[in-house]
Amino acid sequence: MASATRYLKAREIARVRHGRIETRKCWVSDDVDWFSSAKTPVVRRILQAVAVVLISACEGPATHFEGKSLAKTAAAVADPAAVEPAHLAVLTPCPPGWSETSAAVSDGPVTCEPWPGGAPEPCGVSEANFVGQPACARIGTVCPAGDFPEGVSGFMVRYVRAGASAGGNGTLAAPFQTVGAALVNAAPGTIVAIAKGTYDEAVRVPAGVTLWGACVAQTTLTSSTSHAIIGTVTPLGAGVTVRNLTVSGERPGVVVGVPTATAVIEDVAVLRTKGFGIVVANGAQATARSVLVRNVGSATQGGDGFHVEGGGTLTLAKVVVEQIVGLGIVAFGDGSRVEGSQVAILHGVSTPDGLTGSAIETTLNATVTVHEFAFEGNEAGAVYAATGGKVSLTDGVVRDTQPRTTDLGLGNAIAVLKGGRVETTRTTLDRNHSISVYVADSTASVQLTDTVVRETLPEKRSGEPGFGLVVMSGGRAEVARLTVQNSRGNGVSVHLPGSTLVGTDLTVLDTRELATTKVAGDGVSIARGATAQLTRVRLERNRASGLIAGGPGTSVEVADLTVRSTSADLSTRQSFGLGAQEHARITVRRALVEQNQQVGVVVNGAVIDAEDLVVRDTRGEGGDGPVGRGVHVQQGGQLVVRRGLFENNREAGISAINANTVITLEDVVVQKTRRRDCVPRCADEGGSGMASLGGAHIAARRFVITSNVSCGVELGDLGTMDLTQGMVSDNPIGVCMSSTGFDVNRLDQEVVYLGNASKLSADFFPVPSFTSPPNQTIDPPRAK
Repeated sequence: MASATRYLKAREIARVRHGRIETRKCWVSDDVDWFSSAKTPVVRRILQAVAVVLISACEGPATHFEGKSLAKTAAAVADPAAVEPAHLAVLTPCPPGWSETSAAVSDGPVTCEPWPGGAPEPCGVSEANFVGQPACARIGTVCPAGDFPEGVSGFMVRYVRAGASAGGNGTLAAPFQTVGAALVNAAPGTIVAIAKGTYDEAVRVPAGVTLWGACVAQTTLTSSTSHAIIGTVTPLGAGVTVRNLTVSGERPGVVVGVPTATAVIEDVAVLRTKGFGIVVANGAQATARSVLVRNVGSATQGGDGFHVEGGGTLTLAKVVVEQIVGLGIVAFGDGSRVEGSQVAILHGVSTPDGLTGSAIETTLNATVTVHEFAFEGNEAGAVYAATGGKVSLTDGVVRDTQPRTTDLGLGNAIAVLKGGRVETTRTTLDRNHSISVYVADSTASVQLTDTVVRETLPEKRSGEPGFGLVVMSGGRAEVARLTVQNSRGNGVSVHLPGSTLVGTDLTVLDTRELATTKVAGDGVSIARGATAQLTRVRLERNRASGLIAGGPGTSVEVADLTVRSTSADLSTRQSFGLGAQEHARITVRRALVEQNQQVGVVVNGAVIDAEDLVVRDTRGEGGDGPVGRGVHVQQGGQLVVRRGLFENNREAGISAINANTVITLEDVVVQKTRRRDCVPRCADEGGSGMASLGGAHIAARRFVITSNVSCGVELGDLGTMDLTQGMVSDNPIGVCMSSTGFDVNRLDQEVVYLGNASKLSADFFPVPSFTSPPNQTIDPPRAK
């Protein structure tokens, strides 16, 4: 300690005592080497500011009291713990044949693209652009020079050629005229080799028999006789194969509906069928490989590409379903199951009545599991699950879902209602309308893992904002590495009692305003009795608010929260980073709230309980206007902070207003509060570290309030304050007071005033009141 007393100079120390400011002249040193080993940055800064006192010899008996108080304060104020950053969704490595696409923003996730040009190519009648392939590919083999399929041989081959001479026996020299004739008494192992041509007949295929066409482009089984449920091709037993041909007609294409039937449908195009493309029902089983289903349904009657019911099982590998009027894949009923890979469902449209339209629909306890998929340009919706239906999606994209043509409504990527469940892993939902992921009902849920929800567009019918994720009416969402970007409304909305959002690593970026109304949504909105429990959350560059909770019964628990660069929407010019209102409660552990506009943290008639909170660099309203406060509490709100840092905010670092409003602080530093952004164009107001106004109360214990542009602390209009074990230093005015009758001894419970130009002033215009919007949230639409 002796080396620290080499250079002494006079300095004045001040504190509030017995209702007035006392000062002492002390001989102090500026040598601060002896505390270079302080345990935390905040403690080092405090010790460096007050070390001169600890080694001084002051005039009068106050020397030891000042030194001990400052030492106690410096040792006690703790730094807030650092926030652990949220992890972005991880979609790589991409599936084979897919390509990585750069992030939409520099700090967003890399996604995977199923087609090099960003969209599938339009293909010919016997071609398809399969997922993971660069261009249109032929389905099946090249058409042979002769009539019959190549590679077929054996004594159990029966040949069929359209237009053959009557009385054929099925040999190559005397083929049958019809497929039906070749199937009469066909034993298991029989191959029916079908020549080029069109065969207008509905065929029933016995067990173990193979239909083998010459090529898809020139071999067609069709039926001009209409029927609702019997197919152009109907397998009757186990081991049926249909390959290398086209199926069409005024009835379903292939119906595998006999309970004992199993079928392999390979290298087949199902075109322009009525009602259904391929049906699997009644416990039957089918596998579709390298299959195209196109133009099922009509302007007067809808249809399904693949339809599974009654406990049927369908396995898909490398299929394209496109231009369906109705549903691409539908599964319903106990035990009904679809499992697939390399599945594309493209450009489906809703039925004429507008009631049906999705890439996938599953209900009544059926399941659909798909890997490596692309659902693009479908109308009304892409994925729908309800009444026990479950959909599991891995490695794929759902994008450009369009509104219904009938009324321009909907356009959702995923909708889960009434007992449904959808799970996504490594999935991108891009440029869908209205709501990308919609969960409603107490028995509905989603699980989103490594999922990107990007650029949800407004609903065309109503102009309502586009929401990334909506959970309401008791629904539940579980997330792990979910990234939501560029929603034209709220990024995430959880509304109504029982609705729940839980998970880790949620990132919401760049919510945007509507072009028509200039109104923007929130990053995350939890409201009207909903709950959320989240760990590692990043909310950045959103409009209106980063995270807001509102309404009685609403509860949010969040750990490791970052809210950064929230900006005002163009309609109200109002915004904040983190907000609670209307009796909601937020519990936050480790939070960084920085560079937001208007207010960093606002509590309006609600409760926020925070540990390890940093609020800094708040900007004025609109980026160049008034306000810019770090924290503002009003209308009976309550804020509790244990370990906090509030710095470089504007107008007030921490402010409270209105009767019954209470702020309780412990281990906090409030420093470098500045004036409004708009000075000198607007009144030169603000700059207080901490302000209690209009009957509000602030209690602070173990604190440092330093280097603010106007006042260290401010009391006005019956505001009250209790300060214990702290320091108010290096402000132009230590205490600005216009609250009449206030006992200033309440500011002197082991509190030191150091280096303030003026110790106490009763001539200071208080910070003006601030009222946040009564309801900052945008309500999501209800189920339609």
